[in-house]
Amino acid sequence: MNESLTRHIQAARTLTRVVRIAGLGLVLALAFAATGFAATRSPVPSAVKAQIRKQKPALAYAPARMAVGFRYDSWHSTTQTVQISFVNKAGWSINFIATPSGAACRDGMEKSFQLDGNKVYWSHTGAEQQAWRCVAAPGGRYVRLVASSPQPPSLFADVGLGLVVASGARIK
Repeated sequence: MNESLTRHIQAARTLTRVVRIAGLGLVLALAFAATGFAATRSPVPSAVKAQIRKQKPALAYAPARMAVGFRYDSWHSTTQTVQISFVNKAGWSINFIATPSGAACRDGMEKSFQLDGNKVYWSHTGAEQQAWRCVAAPGGRYVRLVASSPQPPSLFADVGLGLVVASGARIK
């Protein structure tokens, strides 16, 4: 085969690969944007995370991602929980809760999801929906991470809460 033709064919193949990779990147970027989640910075201010870590080290967990439009509102703790609250402009709320896990993690689930490599469980009542997962904490105990919202699944997708709790991580 002609050396010039061979170089032309190789260049065309390389261009085709580049276009495919760029197209895949665009598709992935659009898919991530379509989930409605912000990933630019932590939804919990650093000073708040430092307070939680200092006051409740065994329950020092926070979400790494939050649904778009929701912003940090407040946090509080009891002897057995840390709750971080988020609100949006419409007045909707999402609560992220860390609490010691005393029962099997699956107890009470209606369905489960595999999100970001984590098994997440979900249930709802007339008053709220919640998604949760259990994580091994330092010292061998388990902590249940919960994302809850009073909005029904018809207004806020169950997988939306699942993604918030799937992003939950130990505050470092």
